[in-house]
Amino acid sequence: MKSNKEYPKLIVGAGSTGESVAEYFQKSNIPFIIIDEFLSTERLLQLKNKFGDCVRSPVSFDQSFSEPFSQVILSPGVSPQREIVKNRINQIPITNDIALFLANAKKPCIGITGSNGKSTTCLLLQEVLRQGGYSSLIGGNFGTPALTLLDQPLPDFYILELSSFQLEIAHSYTIAIGAILNVTDDHLDRHGSYHEYLLCKMQLALHAKRVIVSGDDEILMNETKKRNPHIYPFYEKNHPKTFYIDIGFDKQPFHNKKNLLAVCEIINGLGIKLDFSKVMLNNFEGLPHRFENIITINGVTFINDSKGTNPGCVIEAVRYVNQPIILLLGGQTKNTDLRPLAKVCSEKVMFTVCFGQDASRIQQVMQEYNVYCYSKPTVSEATRCAYARAINGDSILFSPAGASFDQYSGGYSMRGNDFCSTVYNLI
Repeated sequence: MKSNKEYPKLIVGAGSTGESVAEYFQKSNIPFIIIDEFLSTERLLQLKNKFGDCVRSPVSFDQSFSEPFSQVILSPGVSPQREIVKNRINQIPITNDIALFLANAKKPCIGITGSNGKSTTCLLLQEVLRQGGYSSLIGGNFGTPALTLLDQPLPDFYILELSSFQLEIAHSYTIAIGAILNVTDDHLDRHGSYHEYLLCKMQLALHAKRVIVSGDDEILMNETKKRNPHIYPFYEKNHPKTFYIDIGFDKQPFHNKKNLLAVCEIINGLGIKLDFSKVMLNNFEGLPHRFENIITINGVTFINDSKGTNPGCVIEAVRYVNQPIILLLGGQTKNTDLRPLAKVCSEKVMFTVCFGQDASRIQQVMQEYNVYCYSKPTVSEATRCAYARAINGDSILFSPAGASFDQYSGGYSMRGNDFCSTVYNLI
């Protein structure tokens, strides 16, 4: 009779992350099974050509898996509360690709998490390191699955963008630097409450040798101190004026300033002696769909902030716009508390236009704060509705405060492209 350790690993979820785990096991001659609830015919054929009979689909995640396995490797899109994970026999261990990567990485790793700004901070850090003469690779929640980085030439540093879904599962690892940029309401449809969401983010503080955290956020500072004494805080409100002038801080857009301060503390935490006066970031291009000034038509400015997928991100964007604002909101709001956003809208927004799955929920909350809210089924119709009511000097801000998968399989970038296409058709 086989012991548990002799049974194959069970990879739950066959998206890009699950596929990267399967590739890693295949190269390492580790037996595995990869399963998914639903795969298109094309995707199933692709995976079977690659992994043969190791692929199982369709397999329900709402019941126990019938075949024996030694370990669960969970994809970030699959909740650990699904029955296939929750009711595994004898509490068979569960892990994910991030933990596997960190156990095998041969160079220092920097983990970056937060409700907003993760991706931009990763790119800023990579650019600052590059100008300082250091190579780095970015992966994790940002584009490239972490395990695929092991196939590339060794860099000086690995930079991992880490979501709450990834931090929720990864345990028993050590990481050189953990940066927690901010924590505001997000993904409450999965985590259930802000407290549980915060606890997922705090996993990074538990496993990092040094933690970079916003010193302006009292709750975040206190929670981090409970878990790790080695803290390097960054301050936006009362930051020391020692390095930021040299790196073009004042010329950065509002959403990059906090990220840049965090990057400077990450560099300090790594012990790198970098001459910031030689770092040039004036031409740094941020991510697409993050507060992009698209075009002005008949005096009406259109801003694409499709990457604004939670209320905290949208609040910052609204506060930054100086012109009268028409705000487009919609998608999947993930059970987040919309009231703080509605309060800000009551002070700064002329009216809102909502769309998508949670349009009625958004409309109800806005009305509670006396913010008028039109409702349209699609982004395109919402955009045209806003423009029809705008006048010279107004700004139409597309910052939805929700995820996009109710209407766009390609995520916020596809949604942002749809908004831009609609705008250009107005000319």
